[in-house]
Amino acid sequence: MITDNNAYDIAMDVYEAGDVSASLSLPLGPSTEGAPGGSTASSPRILSLVRTLQGVADDLQARQGASGGAALRTVVTESGTFDDGFGGSFSYTLSVDDQTGDFTGTFTFADFHGDAGMSMSGSMVASGNFDIAAGTFIRLRFSFPSLTITDGASSATASGSIDLWAGNPSTAIVNLYLADDFTGKTVWIDHFTFNVTEGAGFSDVTESGTIYLHDYGFVVVSTATPFTFATGSATPSSGVLVITGRSNGKVRLTAIDTTTCSIDVDADGDGVYESTYLYPWS
Repeated sequence: MITDNNAYDIAMDVYEAGDVSASLSLPLGPSTEGAPGGSTASSPRILSLVRTLQGVADDLQARQGASGGAALRTVVTESGTFDDGFGGSFSYTLSVDDQTGDFTGTFTFADFHGDAGMSMSGSMVASGNFDIAAGTFIRLRFSFPSLTITDGASSATASGSIDLWAGNPSTAIVNLYLADDFTGKTVWIDHFTFNVTEGAGFSDVTESGTIYLHDYGFVVVSTATPFTFATGSATPSSGVLVITGRSNGKVRLTAIDTTTCSIDVDADGDGVYESTYLYPWS
């Protein structure tokens, strides 16, 4: 049940769960522009794995160009290793139909420093489709039975799947189960949808879905106003997220600016927010 005493914790738990989801959602995840140490909420960026897939598409396009448009073979296998520059890496093997663009493959992470300050270890299975001529992906699906995510002193084990669709807006649907390796507490992110619209110097992010929080139960998340991130900004300058719990109690998280957010509390579920609190983003 939502109360004045737990509203901030619920809002931050939901926001951080969304942050983890966005980070794992690859093209929709945050990027620290080369520095793995700082969280950047949900600021969308093309991440290293998708750049690797882009490179595969470029290779296939070059193959077809060299052969006058005729495929050298029906299925092309590409593999390699990417060093993150911080002591971690991932390796990949992809089999791509160079006529249809359909692909399957695996990624194996070894303390790979991704984004939002996290490192990952474990394996993912990938599938999807490339537009060979355009050299871009159309859809991607990643599934993983066990992925260890480390962020500073905390560590969690994740399992689930992520489905991605390219475009503007681009979309990710996340089904994710997280278990804290130290406390045993769990978070379940169920059919959580991110939509990212990129503009000149900014990105708008909406998110919606259901999250199970170990201490508070199920909550339903919706975006009343998209979160707006300036390019390179770690936190949103505007946006409103509404979290609905048991008995229709609500928490409204509002980005006042890039340093401050507000928490409004409707504890009795009557549609009126009785309390408002201001907090720094970090």
